[in-house]
This record gives sequence, structure tokens and C-alpha cells, in this order.
Amino acid sequence: MGKNIIFDVHNHLGVSPDGGESSLESILENIKKYRIGRLVLFAIDEEDSGQTFEKVNDRVIQAQKKYPDKIIGFVRIVPSAGEAALLELNRCLEAGVRGIKMKALDGYPVTETFSVLDCIKGIPDFIVIVHTDHRPGSTPFDWQPVIEKYPDIYFVLAHGGKDRYRDCADVVNRYPNTYVETSTLSYNRTKYIYRHVDVDRILFASDYPYSHPAIEMAKYEVLVQKEEDLQKIFFLNACRLFDLEPRSLL
Repeated sequence: MGKNIIFDVHNHLGVSPDGGESSLESILENIKKYRIGRLVLFAIDEEDSGQTFEKVNDRVIQAQKKYPDKIIGFVRIVPSAGEAALLELNRCLEAGVRGIKMKALDGYPVTETFSVLDCIKGIPDFIVIVHTDHRPGSTPFDWQPVIEKYPDIYFVLAHGGKDRYRDCADVVNRYPNTYVETSTLSYNRTKYIYRHVDVDRILFASDYPYSHPAIEMAKYEVLVQKEEDLQKIFFLNACRLFDLEPRSLL
């Protein structure tokens, strides 16, 4: 394991009330140990994170500034914070973040994302990662109207929809501006995604610290027999999405 370079599109920073804990030091250890050429980093569900994750967003921005050749910072936003959310978005845009992590379970309906997405729809190569699972407001079908409204924005459906993994495959197949990552998804459900979705739109993600790069890598190394497909999932697809040369990961 570990012969391929990795582009990991889902990592958290901070300490969550549910026991998830990720420090910059542990992130850097993973980068070195598992040949991670790039990773996307954003806030965890930290208890004291500010009105719209300002405190952790700050730490993410600092990590990106310190390791710009390894860490791609994303802002995490709570659109229901209104003007405060838009101010935080603009602050993080000026600091050079490359995308947004959205999770309706933070306490907002998906329609409230429109004000935020209106601000970024003209920015090239700016990516939106969406938490998906089976709960109301978070299913792939719940996010479908948002994906449809913004055809020029690329959306990554995180966790493959979890219990709604079949629905997730349907949405990705229906909309060319969508990708999927399967972190924390079971082997069998990941196999379904791999068999029913264009391999060019599957991304590697660890969801560290809730899962781990080694676990998510092993899942694909067992599942995928074609080396070409494995390279697409591990790094080539993400390089294309973020408009990066694969050799820049080395």
C-alpha cells in the first residue's frame, strides 16, 4: 500500500465534541507517511468555533499559508448566520481559500445556500463539498435543486450519500458538475458507486480524523483492479478538478 500518490479531498482540523480530533501535526504526519501530494482541509464540528466557524477557518488559512504546496484550505460557512456568513466568506476568499464545505446539519435548509453560492459562482475552479447522508436536508436528492441551479459550480458529494448511496450515484450521473467521494462508506457501497458512476468523477477522501487515509486507500486497492482507474481515483481526477498538474503533487 502507498505506491500511488494521493490527493485527499476531505480532512478536518480541530477538536469535535464527539471525540474527533485532528491537529496540524497529525495531518502533516499523514502527508508524509501516505504520500499525500495534496489535501483539502476545513473546520471540524468544533464546539467553540464562532458564529460561522471563524475560529477554525483562521487555523485552516494559517495551515494553507504555511504549507501552500500541500494544503488547500476550504472555508466552512453557516449560511443562516446571514451577513456574518457572507463577511466570513469574503474574508476567507481574500485569504486564498479554494472552496467551501457545506453541511445542512449545521442548522440551515439547503435553499439558504443560494446567497453564499451567488458570491462564488463566477470564481473559476472554486469547489463546493457537500455533506450527504440519509437524514432530512442532507440527502443527495435534497441537494439536487442546488446542483441544478448552479451548473457552473462543481459539487463534490461527500460520503457517497451513506445510506442513500444509490441516490447519490443517480445524482452524479445526472449532473456533469458533480463528483463523489466515498469516505466512511462501506466496501460494498463503495463498490456500487465504482460500478455505477463514471470513474472520472470519483475522488479519494479520508474524512480524517473520522476515518483514515490508510483505511480508505485499502478499500480501493482491494476493490479496483485497473491501475488506470486507481490512479484516476487517487489523484488524477482531483488534479483535473482543481486545475493542477499531476506532477505538482510530487
